[in-house]
Amino acid sequence: MKIEKIQSNYANNTAKSMSHGNLREAAPAISMTNTVLPGYYCALSVMPKTISFGKSSVEFLREHAQSPAYRFNPNDKDDLIPRSYRGIFENKKANIVGLELLKDDFLHRDTVIHNYYSTEFPSVRMFDADDTKLKHANQGGSAFIFSPGYLHTEQIYNLAQKGNSDGIYVDKPMCVNEFGINVLDRVAKTTNKPIYVGDTFFFTNMAALRLMGVPMPYQDAITIDMDNSKDKKFTKCIENATPFYKHEDIESVVAKINETGDPELIKRPWLDDYKKGGGVLNDLQTHISNLLNLMGLELNRVDTVSAWKSPCVGTGIPGFATPGMDIERRERGQFRRCARNEAEDRVIITGKLNKTIPAYLECAQYMKERENYIIIAGMDGTKIRCNTDIFNRKVELLDRDDNVLAKARVCTNPYPLMIHHAQTFFDENKGQNASMFFDVNKKTMQQIIDLKSKIYLSNK
Repeated sequence: MKIEKIQSNYANNTAKSMSHGNLREAAPAISMTNTVLPGYYCALSVMPKTISFGKSSVEFLREHAQSPAYRFNPNDKDDLIPRSYRGIFENKKANIVGLELLKDDFLHRDTVIHNYYSTEFPSVRMFDADDTKLKHANQGGSAFIFSPGYLHTEQIYNLAQKGNSDGIYVDKPMCVNEFGINVLDRVAKTTNKPIYVGDTFFFTNMAALRLMGVPMPYQDAITIDMDNSKDKKFTKCIENATPFYKHEDIESVVAKINETGDPELIKRPWLDDYKKGGGVLNDLQTHISNLLNLMGLELNRVDTVSAWKSPCVGTGIPGFATPGMDIERRERGQFRRCARNEAEDRVIITGKLNKTIPAYLECAQYMKERENYIIIAGMDGTKIRCNTDIFNRKVELLDRDDNVLAKARVCTNPYPLMIHHAQTFFDENKGQNASMFFDVNKKTMQQIIDLKSKIYLSNK
């Protein structure tokens, strides 16, 4: 079924069975409120609040964080792919969508998938990233989706029609608009397929998340290099997943993901297409928001949103890019105000977390210098610095003068941990409509949609 047909069904409040994939009214008739986002033309469908999830991701993590399933041989700690985990993938069926987009990725995702799900066996079926029908998907197997975000809604919906399966994994962003949230909400609630929304930053920042009270698994992947904190509080908080700061003890939060613009971006043209959810809010800000939301630090007051576009040279139109232009020709560090119908290259947000904590959030590509961190400042003058960089997976406790009091890091490559965690989650929740990180990503996407709606109002 085309996604346009699904949208029409929603708009007309039709009731169809979702048994084996057809839509069914699991809640009272849906009252549709359609709004147009300035410059984005996205239809917003407001769902009733009758659909909810029984457990949060934090509760799921707490239940199995100490399980032997999430430990590995110390010899595997510095391996790209921990050998200890390969057994869980033996004799498993899998559907892998969009693996071609992962080639030469610095996260080595293609290597991980090929190792865990060998394509030499017929039980593994491969699909192009833009295949939304997935007609020949294995039933009774896992599904891993690595396609562009604007394709996720239809792919997940269609996979949910393929009979029983271990579960469906999808990379962030889980979708690109509120209509997608509503469809995926319904799929997650009314089918017996576990859904896992992956974000590598959850595992890059396992030490930081445990330090802030989130019981992430794979504790033995974390090494504490030093701890001069009072009473070794830093170590104790990581080991026990208890928060170093209570929310009322946080003075401010500053978070940045600023990238220089890799030439590989030219292979992902949808990132520069606003109709397909392009822009740094969906691509980069989702990482920051996911981490903050998982920590319980919700952006629920937005004061300002400012957005810019990176100009290109040689287009013939000053300040405007030519589709397909080489990324190397971008003027790094040079920006102009983002116009209507453009995907943003830099966004700065100010507001409040949990209604009281001042926040400054920035995400950008084509900057001159890379900046990837979250700094959580405490009322006592100390700071927690979380490096949100795949190459620098450490968290530090700083004093008033920015001297390092304590430091921990994640040793193992985070991507194999996430794929292993997803498959283990599927195995533990077969036949249940459980979700992992769905609630966090849903909250993030709702925030992103709100931020996009404010961009052009702020830029007038």
